[in-house]
Amino acid sequence: MAEKQSAHRQALEKAVVESNCKAQSRGQWFAFILALVVICGGVYLLAEGRSLEGFSAIILAVGSIIGALIYGRTEQRKERESKLRPLPEQPAPPRQKSN
Repeated sequence: MAEKQSAHRQALEKAVVESNCKAQSRGQWFAFILALVVICGGVYLLAEGRSLEGFSAIILAVGSIIGALIYGRTEQRKERESKLRPLPEQPAPPRQKSN
């Protein structure tokens, strides 16, 4: 019974991990498409002679991408460091006085 429960739990964990990976990949594709559209819009605005709006759109898109990459790397580094740190020792439960 314990082996069956363990196999079931492992199957659930595998499904969750695979689902998270797919969602993360899908989010990256959506972000790429959105950034590409904004950059193309900026190039179009530049071609129409609206330089301030065009450059603003391009800088916004590129800045967002760079910001997301920096944030992601920082969070990954924090997570790795927290996993390397040893667990704090738990205080011993208080002893009851016996009378």
